[in-house]
Amino acid sequence: MLSLFSKSRKRIIVYSALFLLIISLIDPGLLGQKARAFDLFGFTPVKKSNYPVAPGVSHSSYTLKGKSNIEALNMLTVDPKNPFIKLAVTSAQGKVLAIDTVRNQAKQIDKTGYKVIAGVNSDFYKTAAPYTGQPIGLQISNREIITAPSTSKSVLGITDRGQAGISGQVKMTAKLQIPGTSGYKISGINRARNKDTQPNSIILFTSKFSTSTKSSGDEVEFVLNPEKDSVTANETLSATVEDILYKGDSKIPAGKWVLSASGTQADQLFYNLNIGQEVQFKINFSHGLDEAVQAVSGGDLIIEDEKITPEAEKDKYERHPRTLVAVKQGKLYITVIDGRQPCYSDGVTVAEGAQYLAKQGMEAAMNMDGGGSATYAMRLPGDQSLSIVNKPSDGFERRVSNGLMVVSTAPVSPLSKLTSTLGDSIKVLAKANVSLPLKGQDKYYNPVNVNGKSIKWTVPSLIGKMDASGRFTAGGNAAKGRITARIGTVTKSINVEVVKELASISLTPKNTIINPGSKQTFKAMGFDKQGNEIQLSQEILKWEAKGSIGKLDAKGTLSASTRIQAGKIAVSFGKVKTEITVNVGKPPVLVEDFEDIDDLYTSMAKATNVYAVPTNRPNPVKEGTHGASLSYDFSGTSGTSAAYLHFKGKNGTPGRMIDSRPAKLGMWVYGDSKSHWLRAALQDAKGKSFTIDFTGPGRLDWQGWKYVYAVLPANVTGPVKLMQIYIVETSSTNKNKGTIYFDTLRALY
Repeated sequence: MLSLFSKSRKRIIVYSALFLLIISLIDPGLLGQKARAFDLFGFTPVKKSNYPVAPGVSHSSYTLKGKSNIEALNMLTVDPKNPFIKLAVTSAQGKVLAIDTVRNQAKQIDKTGYKVIAGVNSDFYKTAAPYTGQPIGLQISNREIITAPSTSKSVLGITDRGQAGISGQVKMTAKLQIPGTSGYKISGINRARNKDTQPNSIILFTSKFSTSTKSSGDEVEFVLNPEKDSVTANETLSATVEDILYKGDSKIPAGKWVLSASGTQADQLFYNLNIGQEVQFKINFSHGLDEAVQAVSGGDLIIEDEKITPEAEKDKYERHPRTLVAVKQGKLYITVIDGRQPCYSDGVTVAEGAQYLAKQGMEAAMNMDGGGSATYAMRLPGDQSLSIVNKPSDGFERRVSNGLMVVSTAPVSPLSKLTSTLGDSIKVLAKANVSLPLKGQDKYYNPVNVNGKSIKWTVPSLIGKMDASGRFTAGGNAAKGRITARIGTVTKSINVEVVKELASISLTPKNTIINPGSKQTFKAMGFDKQGNEIQLSQEILKWEAKGSIGKLDAKGTLSASTRIQAGKIAVSFGKVKTEITVNVGKPPVLVEDFEDIDDLYTSMAKATNVYAVPTNRPNPVKEGTHGASLSYDFSGTSGTSAAYLHFKGKNGTPGRMIDSRPAKLGMWVYGDSKSHWLRAALQDAKGKSFTIDFTGPGRLDWQGWKYVYAVLPANVTGPVKLMQIYIVETSSTNKNKGTIYFDTLRALY
């Protein structure tokens, strides 16, 4: 095993970074299907960006395009020995049992002279109440043990000297010493416990866990007054017994500890501990982690001693977004690979992720929480705060248990560099009027405010002109030139190519719903044949509103009709044109998010078994933390079989009320390819029952996620009540069993 402080270094073979990226990824198949063999020459690498973030910290971003798939990667390279760089492990809201976004966790520790410049999600965590948020493995923050099991699969540890190491199967040895006894083993620190999962055990709780122990069973719990509040490794910790409670779920007062014992251990402590008695604790970790200032766990160790582990090689069938952490020659490499997003990034298996890192000579690596949790936040050049650089598969930044933060302590100094948010080379459409925003940095890459009025511009007349506010107007002819910005002795040059044609146009937001009487501004973006963006101004395009959806101005702002309407927005430049659908009406309403299923129940007809359970990742979950599965068994039955998922109202009454009359119901469905029929039953305002179809008979025939719609009849009177969603099979030749998954059911108006 690779110890945190191992001094051995094996010979590293140097590879070209782009070459390694090409050969390290396997051609992904569909989600959930067996991976196919990789094609060494099947990818075209596109290097998107590579720039420093802080002293000793750099960012790289790549897109790899193959014949049938695409991968998007972001990597942060960190030198923890740099005197201006610190690493920190954060807890959501400062508690074990909590979840929050990476950026919110960064704000908890961000302060003057101690600025978070990057952060990623970290450990896997429990998602079920009452232990939501508990990391699976070890966490140490600023030497304090936040949570610790008896064994952690993999741990990243950092010392105060900037040494970073990754170790596997890290064991905790923790002992409670009571005078006159041989001592007692502590099974965990700030860990979920109940009589089934932790029988005959002793758990030490601090106020970092939660407001109470959340324990259940035959506990005896002892309230302790410690000499110091924080629990640390390799020290003798003393505390005095203040109270004895003969129940579980005891309150944890601020600054106090609670010792929770169950089973035979509870019997032992009951006879050996008294109020006013002093006890001592000693906690140690294997692999040299007693010296860790910061430590965080993940899933399996995927590289050890520069070799891919058997655990990583086994996980080669499903591609998901991944967060991977590796070490090489004293540096830390944090990689986030997006996934579950066709045409953008398909994701990788754990085996492929391990292969990617092994080809770069990583000495050790671990798999962190991935999927929708995979988050790569970073301070972009010249910015004050963090931005999400990757594209989380949920479509938003998910709340997670803990985070790994990169901190800069470098002092702020005078302006040293100007950066362009558009890049060093741009294309501009002829006659377009565009802003060329610049941001400032000092010599340590800290942001420095730039006064736009103090910038002096030099622009060749061949390509256009610049006004006093910093807006560039391109000339009418195709041309190339270089624009230079200057503040004192600091300069920035931008290569500009003026073009007269667009290859394509895109519009955002796409296929939107607008409230009646409101305003919505649409933005058009232009691209060349290679997919590179061409800067343009909205007013030089031709805008058109189709249908009675409202008035559209020359810059793409729609003043919507006061009545419910449907139509399109079209925009064109010459022969290049695009359009999107626009509905003026009520926004979508969430009917069921499937985050819990307490207000759902099942029934069946002509089936041998039907049941529903909540799902957690890695099982299919499309949005949020949970989904719901509906399992059925129609085998050996005759006639029409059905599996029903019923909805309850606010007071537990049958049916879920939906405001007014939606045009459609839409939801995510993970199909099992068994070719059944998916329907829903509703009631209108008069109590009349009717059914709608999410699929036709036999058309629930796909494997994986798909968004489906069911249209409500035009003569239905609202409001309506959703009674149930159900799977139907009418054919006696297709009586089988399977499981489908649901997520995010909305009413669409």
